[in-house]
Amino acid sequence: MDEKSGAASAHYVANLQVLSHNIRCALDSIRDEISRHGYDPLDDESLAQFPEVRLSGRSLYVNGIYISLAGRPLTFRLLDAFFASQDSKLEREIVMHAVYGEGDMKTYSERLSQANECNLNKLISRTRHFIKESLSTTPWSTRIDWFVYDHTEKKWNLFILRPQKSTSPKALSPFREGEKSNMQSPRLNGKGR
Repeated sequence: MDEKSGAASAHYVANLQVLSHNIRCALDSIRDEISRHGYDPLDDESLAQFPEVRLSGRSLYVNGIYISLAGRPLTFRLLDAFFASQDSKLEREIVMHAVYGEGDMKTYSERLSQANECNLNKLISRTRHFIKESLSTTPWSTRIDWFVYDHTEKKWNLFILRPQKSTSPKALSPFREGEKSNMQSPRLNGKGR
C-alpha cells in the first residue's frame, strides 16, 4: 500500500466516524423530541387507545405526529371534507364536491364525471399512501387503515383501526361515539385552526 492510498483510507475512516457520530446525535435529538411531546412509540398502552386525529392548520395531527399538508391542496380538501362533516362516513358525491368544487355533479358531462371519479380514486389512493408513509416509523402505520370504502353503505370512512392482535380491521366512527353497537370512536378534536 503506497502513502497516498493509506492517507485516503485514513481520511475515509475519519469521515465515516464523524458521520456515525452525527447520526447518533440526530437520533438522540429525535428521541428527545418524541419524549418531550409525550409519545413513546414503544408504549403498548398508547396503542390500546384510539388515536387522536385532527387537522391543525395545514397539518394532519395523529397522536403527536404532525404531517404537513403544505403543497397538497387537494389532500387538504379531502381531509377537510371529513372533519367538516357531522357524519362519520361520506358519500362519494359529497367528497367529490368538497375536493373539486361547487359544480352540481349531475350537470357535469359524462366525460367530466368519469374523469373526476378517476381523479378522486387516484387522490384517495395517493393520500392513503402518503399518510401511511408519513407514519411509517410509528406503530400507527400498521394499526390504521385510511379512507376505507364501505360497499354496503356506499360511503367512505376516514379511517378504521385494526385490533392489536388481529389482522381483520374493525370499522370505527371517527366523529360520533356509540353510533353503532359494534363501533367505537377515536378522539377527534375538530379542525384546530
